[in-house]
Amino acid sequence: MAANVLRFYLLLTFLPTVKMYTDLSRNCSFSNGGTKKGVDVDCSHGGFSTVPNNLPLNTTSLYLNNNKIKHLLNNQFVKLTRLKYLNLNFNPITDIHEKTFNHLYQLQELQLNGHHLNYSVQSIPDKVFKPLTSLKRLSIRSNVKYCRNHEQFTAMSKAFGYLVNLQHLSIDSWIIDKFNLGFSKLHNLQELDLSSINIDGIEFKCQIPYLTNTTFIVFQSIPISTINLKSCNFYKIDRDVFAPLLSLDNIVLTWAGVVNYFVPDFIATLHVFKNRTLKSVKLNHIRPLSRMLDVSGYPLSFDILLDICIEYLDLSYDKINMVDFSTFLTFPIPRLTKCLKHLDLSGNFITGRIKNMLNFYFLFPKFENLEYLDLSKQSIFKTNGVTRFHEVELSSYTLPINLPGKLRYLYLDGLIHRVGMVPIVNISGGSNMISLNMSYTTSTFSSKSKIFGLENLQILDFSYCNCRFIDQSFFDTFPNLTTLRLSNVNLDNDYFLNIGKRLFQPLKKLQILDLTKNLLSILPKDIFNGLTELKTISLSFNSLVSIPDFSTLVNLNNIYLSYNALATVDEQTRSTLDKLTSDKNPIHVSLFGNTFGCTCGSSSLLAWFYETRVDLDGRNYSCIDRMGKKTTTRLITNNYRALRLHCVSSTWLTTGVAGISSLLVALLAMFVFVKNKLKIKLILLRMIGRYIKPRRREEFLYDVCILYADDVYQWVCHDLRAELEDRRGLKLFIRHRDEIPGEDKPVELYNTMNSSWRVALILTPGFLASEFASTTMSMCLSFITMTTPNRLMLIMDSNMNIPTNIDFFLESVNEENIYRYGIINGGPDDPFFWNNIYHGITAANNNIDMIR
Repeated sequence: MAANVLRFYLLLTFLPTVKMYTDLSRNCSFSNGGTKKGVDVDCSHGGFSTVPNNLPLNTTSLYLNNNKIKHLLNNQFVKLTRLKYLNLNFNPITDIHEKTFNHLYQLQELQLNGHHLNYSVQSIPDKVFKPLTSLKRLSIRSNVKYCRNHEQFTAMSKAFGYLVNLQHLSIDSWIIDKFNLGFSKLHNLQELDLSSINIDGIEFKCQIPYLTNTTFIVFQSIPISTINLKSCNFYKIDRDVFAPLLSLDNIVLTWAGVVNYFVPDFIATLHVFKNRTLKSVKLNHIRPLSRMLDVSGYPLSFDILLDICIEYLDLSYDKINMVDFSTFLTFPIPRLTKCLKHLDLSGNFITGRIKNMLNFYFLFPKFENLEYLDLSKQSIFKTNGVTRFHEVELSSYTLPINLPGKLRYLYLDGLIHRVGMVPIVNISGGSNMISLNMSYTTSTFSSKSKIFGLENLQILDFSYCNCRFIDQSFFDTFPNLTTLRLSNVNLDNDYFLNIGKRLFQPLKKLQILDLTKNLLSILPKDIFNGLTELKTISLSFNSLVSIPDFSTLVNLNNIYLSYNALATVDEQTRSTLDKLTSDKNPIHVSLFGNTFGCTCGSSSLLAWFYETRVDLDGRNYSCIDRMGKKTTTRLITNNYRALRLHCVSSTWLTTGVAGISSLLVALLAMFVFVKNKLKIKLILLRMIGRYIKPRRREEFLYDVCILYADDVYQWVCHDLRAELEDRRGLKLFIRHRDEIPGEDKPVELYNTMNSSWRVALILTPGFLASEFASTTMSMCLSFITMTTPNRLMLIMDSNMNIPTNIDFFLESVNEENIYRYGIINGGPDDPFFWNNIYHGITAANNNIDMIR
């Protein structure tokens, strides 16, 4: 019985502990603390309303941010003696008990931002931070307005007096006059951050309204090296405000605003650093709080700064409209000139020029430590409009330029003073130069332009200059370039097609090449051969219709081809990209803004868009379908089956039409061959060199052999002979006159026809009735050859009915060689008939058509 009671008592005792361990494991995550040799516990966003009391004893980092903790009770962290980092951001904490942080002797960083503390002694007791002897970083920010809590904040300054090892303090500040004496005990404080900051998307504004000569006097013996007043809005700044900060090295006044104060007033506060050294001064984006005081610009004098050794000076975007640079280059050389390492005057309205160029040439190198100079983006020069270039005027003069020996970065993009024609430039002191930006300077490069002395340059930007006539050997003097930007420089097809890859050939170390916004529609296939180190190439915003060869670019990572005129990606390019991409070297290709063809011939391209391992930008592009309508590749791919069916049907239809057409052509060819086999034979003989030359009329014994029957004897021997032989001088063979008696008639007939230029057969009923009609007609047909196609002439009696059994004979005679005349009945004399007969006999074989 007693044993059961004991078990029940133990169960009631440990049940809450078991529940808490369950909540802890469910709402917190644990990881190794790395070099801290402990455990990192993340209980953020866990819904905790109090600090868990069962945390691992070796916890070194604890994240309790974004919970519901309202009160920090005594000894809640007492077991976490190894804790070094504690994050309590964004809890509605209203009070912290005096012994909350007991035993946290090793804590180095405390984040208490986004709290609900009212800065009274009740909410933050005087000794609450006393155990935090190792604390180095403290951030305690809220958005409580200073006007309600000035007295409380002044009182709670005693609590900070115990943080003797604190180095970084980011704190709300509603100081109207000066910090309280409690802050004077922060003997190791190095950075005081009163700026507007953003933590996890929540902005905490700088709320200090005044900077007077006594504001920081309490820090006079404290080695504060950095003060951050970024985005603070001041109603007053005294000229000696920084005088108490004897160890100050870094001043941040970025985006600061002042009522009735301007950039020169901020610079005036630096006079207290005369003959001292400052590592950095950031006075960029200074603005007046009243729009009524917003002016177009301010002149800037460096007189106050000349005796201060400033290494990093940022005066960008301050509406400075005039600078007297000559003050840098006077004798003796000012301390500022010797000390400057980083000078940024970008984003202003500077229009001034150096008065004495000779002094500039000799004294500019006196910036002996200058490494970074930015004079870019002077806002009077608008870079968002149409860029106009100077006409090319060839000039071969040499311009010497002396640079500071340590200068590494020079940014001149968007200078108000336009560069114009670039001559031959000899640079001294440029051996350490890494980056040169001359974009938007309207520089014009001719075939004689050269730049020498920058052999170690790695980054070069000529964007929005005119490089249309740049010499193909221009980049020979930049062998170490890794980045080259030539965007909108007027390079066109003719230039690259004429020089090929010569322009980029010396750039063996090039990794990034920008050729966007030029006039390119086609590039030589081998233009990038040899650039094996190339990682990124940008060809967007051109008019490219094809893609150059990338097969040799084994290190390529990014290809930008957006907004061109590509209608397809050819199979070779697709194969190359697939081979180059891998898990270790993924390739990103941008094709957006092109309109592809989505027809049957594009099926392989559409499949590649869907299947390739290449990282395409969305894999969905505009395209024109088979009906000529604009759509997207994704829609076509989703309906790929319909496209496939259409393509197969079209293929079979095309094949059928092509087959029928081929058959018709074959039949036609056979018909032509049968009808013209003699012509074809002659052509073949000529092709193999056996050329048959036709005989001329002069080589024959008779001009014409007259074949006739006895029924027209009278007409032949009188009318025909008299007209052709007597009057026109032709030599005729007339059987009754010229035939030798006793000869074999068929043989005599053949020999006579063979010796005659033309054969004239007079077709009458008497001829058709003769026994030699068939033999004579067959013999006549044998004399029609390729060389003598018009040798047979046929004279028919106009009153004769033509029998059907001689159709084969009539079809073999050219129609123009058939003549009709009233022979038997004796028609009237017809001069037109005799002229036609005469011309038919005397015409050359190949000119019959023309003559008739």
